[in-house]
Amino acid sequence: MEIICTVGPSCNNIETLREMKVEGMTIVRVNLKHHTWDEAGEIADWSKELELPLIVDIPDNAMATEAVAVAKRSEHPDSRVALAFVHSAKEVMDVREITGDMIVSKLEDEGCVQDINNILDVSKEVMIDRKDMMTMIGANHLGYAQYFLVGVAVENECPLYIASGVLTSLVNGTVLSSGDVLDVFSTSILGVSGFVLAEETAIAVDPVLSVRTLVGILGEADQAYNQVSTHFGFKTRQNG
Repeated sequence: MEIICTVGPSCNNIETLREMKVEGMTIVRVNLKHHTWDEAGEIADWSKELELPLIVDIPDNAMATEAVAVAKRSEHPDSRVALAFVHSAKEVMDVREITGDMIVSKLEDEGCVQDINNILDVSKEVMIDRKDMMTMIGANHLGYAQYFLVGVAVENECPLYIASGVLTSLVNGTVLSSGDVLDVFSTSILGVSGFVLAEETAIAVDPVLSVRTLVGILGEADQAYNQVSTHFGFKTRQNG
């Protein structure tokens, strides 16, 4: 399970990122909507020092060439570029002319739902941004959209990450809510490949706590799911 952590004011230094790696961070993320190129380059250097892959988020394909350069600066073979608001497979293919297959498609509105099978065919990985998705399609439809997109991605063996609203109670405080626990627990057992901590590390009171907490919940979810599946006789995620 990947733990993707977004760099921001709360963890904008190598020392804090190193602590986050110790707690379970597996991928560093930089969003170019909130960083200059020089800042992104420095984060890539930190990623290199930590020997972790880097995901570089871009709002559109106009920034693809520079984003590839930042990702490659980390010198990790699994570093990649994430394209926001993907509506169709054609948009992904256009960007792939620049990035190659190192592309993560961000799913954020109903357009991606309609073309999801084709998008999965041309994407290395996909990411659901639940905050933007809810804004675009409405809160009443978010649950169905997440459940549907995760199901199709799992069926097509395409890694899918959940972003936004993962541990919101830890953004401005240190007391975890039961809603956050149940959300991460129930979402993880659907078969997602990882979670993205956005505000939960970028601007959180304690980004290291956010990582430690997420890893703890995921560990409990794995253990509980396997125990229940054994008891009731249905298949676990590990064995299909």
